[in-house]
Amino acid sequence: MPRNAVGGPSQPRQPIHTLARRRKGEPGRRQRRLELRLRALLGFGQDHLTARQRMDFGIAFDISFKTDAGEEYVLHRFVGREVLLNFWQSWSAPCLAELSRLQRLHEGRGKAPFIVAFHGGNNRDALKEIRKRLGLTFPLVQDSQQQIAQQFGVRSWPTTVLIGVDGRTEQIQFGVAHEHATPSSR
Repeated sequence: MPRNAVGGPSQPRQPIHTLARRRKGEPGRRQRRLELRLRALLGFGQDHLTARQRMDFGIAFDISFKTDAGEEYVLHRFVGREVLLNFWQSWSAPCLAELSRLQRLHEGRGKAPFIVAFHGGNNRDALKEIRKRLGLTFPLVQDSQQQIAQQFGVRSWPTTVLIGVDGRTEQIQFGVAHEHATPSSR
């Protein structure tokens, strides 16, 4: 029997055109993608999806976080209510403008979404100072290692992520949003 380079028995050679074909009964790429989408829509097997697949399907990450006031939250407990996640830096003027806009939304009439803002800097004192200066009343979280920001693919500040009542990512806003573009006016 012929041997391969490693010393084991070699397999009979197949023509190149048959190597690209899938085996009978084996699902193709399209069928696997459809199955993943269906599983995601039905809520099955979401824990095995990669970060890229979760973003493609609009599935929000189930994160837990502790605010500067010591309150602990878990994202999945807000299913049934819209949630706005804002990622910001204290040195960025557009971030501060976006925080002010979110505060007005938080104070506004009607059913405002739950708003939480993640500070990506290392300075905890900046968090307190910004809260006081802007009069922020919604939860702020110190994300100094930017772990949560990385899960949501944040690459610029400010970034605001709207998670719908079904727990899926509905919209991602890079930069400062216009006043008329609030989630309740969609």
